[in-house]
Amino acid sequence: MVQGCWMEGENAGGCRNDLEKFSRNPQYLLTLSEPDEPDPESEEVVAPRCSVLIGLMQEHRRSERNKELRMLAIAFFIYKTDMACERLSAEYFLCVPEEGSSGVFTNSREVLGRFELDPGTYVIIPSTFYPDRSRNFMLRVFALKQFTFRELPPYHQVVGADELQENDVLNNNNNTDIL
Repeated sequence: MVQGCWMEGENAGGCRNDLEKFSRNPQYLLTLSEPDEPDPESEEVVAPRCSVLIGLMQEHRRSERNKELRMLAIAFFIYKTDMACERLSAEYFLCVPEEGSSGVFTNSREVLGRFELDPGTYVIIPSTFYPDRSRNFMLRVFALKQFTFRELPPYHQVVGADELQENDVLNNNNNTDIL
């Protein structure tokens, strides 16, 4: 279980309608190393998988009911990855389909999903439908076998090479006054 928050202007990226903003949402790394035991009564021969239950719950304080705080439309998405130390980028979401999700965005306190995933590394992204909506949340993961679950570093806007060159030129121009 981890507790997190979407913060307006920082990491409340909203849904996949804008992939650049979506990539700013908090991202959590889930590593499933050991598959579940096969069902001895099943006659089907299938590759062993990992049963996982994921729940995303948004904070809702009954004591603040008079402020008319409404539930946000929330959902989560699961992406398989080979990059265990890096956040997923907007380009990644453009090229790689999700492995699973909680379904459509719902104005509920909690959304849940049960998944059968191959052993491997996944990124779970909790999201609100609209960007820049602040709220605390809790993300819970349950599995039959041992797993690791941790938050990836927060989003930091990367300055492009063109912007760096422009800044260098501006800085160099400003420095000529000193000489």
